[in-house]
Amino acid sequence: MTVEHQAAHSQETVPEPGAEAPAVLVLKNDSICLASCKAWPKGQELPKPRANTWLEEFLAVSTLLLAFGWVITVPFFAALPVWLLERMPGFLDLHIWDTWRRYFRMRAITPEQPYLSKGRSYLFVQFPHACCPIACWLVLGMAATPSAGLPMPIIRAVIADVMFALPVVKQLLGWGGCHPARKSTMLRLLHKGCLGCLPEGIAGVFHGATPERERIYLSPRKGFVRLAIQAGADLVPMYHLGQSQLLTYRGFPKLSRRLRITLGWLWGRWYLPLPRKQDIVTLVGNPIAVEQADNPTAAYVDLIHMQLTEAVQELYNRHRHVLPGWEQRDLTIV
Repeated sequence: MTVEHQAAHSQETVPEPGAEAPAVLVLKNDSICLASCKAWPKGQELPKPRANTWLEEFLAVSTLLLAFGWVITVPFFAALPVWLLERMPGFLDLHIWDTWRRYFRMRAITPEQPYLSKGRSYLFVQFPHACCPIACWLVLGMAATPSAGLPMPIIRAVIADVMFALPVVKQLLGWGGCHPARKSTMLRLLHKGCLGCLPEGIAGVFHGATPERERIYLSPRKGFVRLAIQAGADLVPMYHLGQSQLLTYRGFPKLSRRLRITLGWLWGRWYLPLPRKQDIVTLVGNPIAVEQADNPTAAYVDLIHMQLTEAVQELYNRHRHVLPGWEQRDLTIV
């Protein structure tokens, strides 16, 4: 039975108009602006990174179009040797990702620093998946920036196994330090440090956020919570405002779920497989502490899952006013 959690319009945690704005850091070659605060004051615009030059904008548009229209580059990338799938040092620091972040006018809001502890493992749980979780990729580069408040120089990410069977995609993911979303792999990586995941998976494409609605598919997803408890890793909720608007998808849900890959077609800017030029604001919440247990009880898993659900809802409600139009968009969790 589906349980839906509707957003409550509580404004208790949002500073009133006229409140002093927190300091904002400009990171990654002026490609992302980061504010560390309880909540951004209403009525004040969250500063944006600088705009791309015309050459940088051309580079961003052309490479985004290549990345999402990857079929035309398959012959070249399919021939690359397997060893190139290993993480490439400096790959996430390439200038191209700076142009992508500026294309989306990317910004981030984190809790007041320090909000994470050195020596502790964290599982960054990111929403929404939608059909284009590009923000999840672009925030990986923040891990190497000490002023971002992250305790690890490298944060790995896990992606559905089938993505590593796709030419172009598998190379990009491997170079960026992504791994297949297998239990053994996730446990091994969490014992080493921090990890990012998208628990909605392919279901998030069909049951989650779209340009018409803000919705995430979380209620049935509890395996990642059990895994975090087994690894002794605290859960950090994240929400990418604007990610639901990047592309429109139409396809074949039943066949896609059977094959565990999204089949169909998508379009965005100029009706091409190019993400729309939409602002993205990444929200980071306070960590949810867990007690390590090799065999956690179902009741404890449900408890942590409920705390995460409430934390995602509260995170969205607290900050959604920073993106124009989102104050009228309620978040539904199914």
